[in-house]
Amino acid sequence: MDPSFNELVERAKWLANEKPIEGKNEVQVELTLPEVLRETEKLHTRLTSQMIDSERAMQLFSSKGIDLQQLSEKVEKLDAQRMFKPDELPDTDVAGFLKQHQQDHIFEMIEECQANVFNTIEKRRQQWKLQEWGQEKQRLLQMFNQADEQQAAPTMTAGGGKAVVPDAATLTAIRRLYAKELANYNKCQQQRVNLLVTFGQLVQQQLHDETTYKMWQVLEHMAKQSPLSLHHDAVQARKQSPQFVQHALLYLELTYREHVDSIIKRTRTAFNCGGIPSVYHKVTILVRLKVQEWQSLHGLVDVVRRRPLWPHVYYALRCGHLPSAMQFLKDWRDPQPELRELLELLQQFKTNPKQSQQNLHYERLKLRVCNEYSERLRFTSDRYMKAVFALVLGCDPGNPHHSVLHGMDDFLWSQLMTRREMQPPLSISDAEGMMQFMYGLDYLNSVETIPVFFQLLVLSGHFEAAIEYLSRSEANEAHAVHMAIALNELSMLGVSANELDPLLGSQKGDVSDFCRLNVMRLITKYAARFDETDTVDGLNYYYLLRHYKSVDGSNLMFKCICSFILRNFKTPMLKLMFGNPDPTDLSFYTGGFFDQLPCTTFEKNSLATMLAEELADRCEYDLASEVYLITGALDMSMHLLCCLMSQMVYLSTPKENLRRSLSMVSARLYSGAARDTVFLSAPIANLFKLLSLLMRFFDHFHGGNYSQALEILDETELIPKNSIQVAFCVSRSKVFTPEHSKVLPCVLLATMQIYFRQFKKSSSAKIVMRERAKALINFAAALPQRMSPNTNMRLVKMELQMQVD
Repeated sequence: MDPSFNELVERAKWLANEKPIEGKNEVQVELTLPEVLRETEKLHTRLTSQMIDSERAMQLFSSKGIDLQQLSEKVEKLDAQRMFKPDELPDTDVAGFLKQHQQDHIFEMIEECQANVFNTIEKRRQQWKLQEWGQEKQRLLQMFNQADEQQAAPTMTAGGGKAVVPDAATLTAIRRLYAKELANYNKCQQQRVNLLVTFGQLVQQQLHDETTYKMWQVLEHMAKQSPLSLHHDAVQARKQSPQFVQHALLYLELTYREHVDSIIKRTRTAFNCGGIPSVYHKVTILVRLKVQEWQSLHGLVDVVRRRPLWPHVYYALRCGHLPSAMQFLKDWRDPQPELRELLELLQQFKTNPKQSQQNLHYERLKLRVCNEYSERLRFTSDRYMKAVFALVLGCDPGNPHHSVLHGMDDFLWSQLMTRREMQPPLSISDAEGMMQFMYGLDYLNSVETIPVFFQLLVLSGHFEAAIEYLSRSEANEAHAVHMAIALNELSMLGVSANELDPLLGSQKGDVSDFCRLNVMRLITKYAARFDETDTVDGLNYYYLLRHYKSVDGSNLMFKCICSFILRNFKTPMLKLMFGNPDPTDLSFYTGGFFDQLPCTTFEKNSLATMLAEELADRCEYDLASEVYLITGALDMSMHLLCCLMSQMVYLSTPKENLRRSLSMVSARLYSGAARDTVFLSAPIANLFKLLSLLMRFFDHFHGGNYSQALEILDETELIPKNSIQVAFCVSRSKVFTPEHSKVLPCVLLATMQIYFRQFKKSSSAKIVMRERAKALINFAAALPQRMSPNTNMRLVKMELQMQVD
């Protein structure tokens, strides 16, 4: 039951007086009841007044610990339009995308093409600079080699002539003589001669050059004694030959005998020495002359009646006659019996080389004499005695024996004698050291030392280095090249692996002292002199390279001749190389350079194929088609000629090369040569015939002969006369492949122009020309090939004008 108002007042009073109500625990307050009522009304008024929503929410949420102001700021920052707006879908512009993609590709192609052009230009510029520098280097080398060439100087041998530098006319004559002999050599089949002998006789009989002849002579002598190496390396076989040093000594000894004979001939009348030919008597006379020159025998031992023993023994050894040396020892009552016994053993070894192997008696005797020489004889005052023991024993190579040796011949002979048991006896560095010792450091720049150093290298067994050194001077280049050719034909040269190697070098696995000559490079460089003057002579030199392979694996002769023809290509050049077609059979070519050489029929066809491929790569289709005819490849010739005609038949400019090639191929095609037409494909033949007719059609069109042009066009059956023939002509046009279809729009335009001009010219032909023009338009629309919009526009425009008129 709710309390009444009086009860509430009573309780309020009690509360104000802080007097609790009996029986109840009342809450004590500080306000009176009217004050409480007043506060209650204020509270009610405040709560029920018009309060805004934000303030109410703030009061409600603040009591729960929520910062409503901060939350409201976050809500205000939210953009409903932006947050709830749907994502925009991309507008797909296919045309714009394709256009941009196409432009990007075009720009990339342009940039790539520009970069390729720049790279190609840079490579060609570098090649041109290298070529120019090579020419300049060759010119400078020739200038250096020609320095002091006007000075005359004696050659190596004692009775030699003078080193004379020939002029340009003489050099040309020398080259022609060599080339003539080489041409005769190439023409021989089974009766080929030794080129060393042939060229040596040529120099002796026609050039009358004593110095050059002696170089050929020493090379022929050493090559004659060198072992043939058809299946082995020439350098290895030469270095391993134990008799090579003996042959070199024999040459020097025979040459010295001739020198002694020349001295005796000059003094025979004065001394009344008669004509006894033995070496013993010749040496006796020589020593008598030497003693007279010396005027004193001081230091010589074993002298009897002013006749010293050891000069006799030395000069007998120098002449290579051991029996005379032994006889001189006997005449002087054997002052050195062990030396005479040693000479007897050496004489036996010379006649029978097998006895020298493991001869214990010779070894013990030699060791005993060597000990005596080392302990006593090397200090003797007799220079000839000292030289004899050193040469016979083959010891003390460091002693040059200046007082005894008076020239390069003597010095080389002494070195070979002391090193005769070494393999090899002399290296190239040893030979260079000997030249520096005799002629100083400038021996390479002197003309007089060229034959000297050449002979030194040949006698040392270094044929390759000798020829390379001789080829450095222009005056001796022709001799060096033909020496290399002669030795190479006998398989006596160490040859480089390919034509790009240095002129003189070594290969992997060779001993450091071994050298190989790049014969291929030497011959090609020399043959280039005949490119513009004597073509046949140059081809004879290239023929020598038929057994060699180029770096790319092709035949080197083919590659050189192909490059030669491309450098100097003219129509007569093909006739010179391959001859003319046989009138009875146009598929055979006779009378060319290769027909003069043995067994070159197959090689001629291979060369023609290589040349044709190279011309085709250079887009010279007319020339390539002519060369393919030589090989009998009529299909390839027709194919190239069709490619060329499809690009040129509609032109009004002269096409003489094309007409010449066309006439040759047509003659072969219609000559009935079964060998050519057996493997000829029908599409190529049909296309060739069609393009030939179109060529005649355009000739008449450009000449204004429209009636003849239409007759030839009707013969081709390519353009329909009426609508009925459209389907047939469309199938007929399929003979054009994509690479040959370029001519078809030109044929349509030319035909439509003829129709239009005939339509304007003759009123009686208007109906026929209008019908033909309409059939042509239908034919052009039915073609599978896509023509340019410009062509279609021009065709339609002329046809509409004819319909309107």
